[in-house]
Amino acid sequence: MKAKKKVRKSESLTFENLYTIKGLYNDGKGNEFNVYISGEKKQVDKFRRYQEHQRDKKGVFGIRATVTKDNSLVTAKANQGNQLKEKRNAKVEFKSGKVKIGISRHKIVVRRPYQITYHIDPKIKTPLQAVALGANLQPVPDFEFEFDGPTADVNCIVQRGKVEFSLVEVGKGVADGPKTIGDNSSGKLIAKSSGAIQKWRVEAIGRMQGKESTFDLEYTKKFG
Repeated sequence: MKAKKKVRKSESLTFENLYTIKGLYNDGKGNEFNVYISGEKKQVDKFRRYQEHQRDKKGVFGIRATVTKDNSLVTAKANQGNQLKEKRNAKVEFKSGKVKIGISRHKIVVRRPYQITYHIDPKIKTPLQAVALGANLQPVPDFEFEFDGPTADVNCIVQRGKVEFSLVEVGKGVADGPKTIGDNSSGKLIAKSSGAIQKWRVEAIGRMQGKESTFDLEYTKKFG
């Protein structure tokens, strides 16, 4: 009996059929930010509708940025040092379920030094089976948020449900957490980098079986 020949797969390149929408956020004070949302069309449209609903409900968009003057002594001293150069218009990126969101500076009218507080208020829902498997397998985060810098200081505010938050220093592992926060409660994720990469990721996992959890994340970055 002849042995079957192994069939080699031919070289290939596969792309996901992603849908991307781009916009410009103006804070009403002249500061402008580029915003993009990418993913499956159905999920992108759903996320956009949710943001518009938040504006009608709260009077502000769920995804937004606040720019303020920063005259703190910490910033003044940092400006005198030899800091790593910032990437021009580096994006702050979020991943909520199957949707990816990016925010970058377009035009800032506030003179340096200033600080920008980025706000995002996702709604996540962890499937029942994901919670059940959680005891044996490392669950996949329902929400991720990446940023860079020598330090990380993130506010986590849960309006409804229960969410587990972790702060990961990329390439090194968990730097703070995990911390589980419930209804109408808040907490902080704080750490200082000791490496050269200085890149962080916040991971959030819904801990309500089959139910939605809503929360706010706030992250402030200084620009000298």
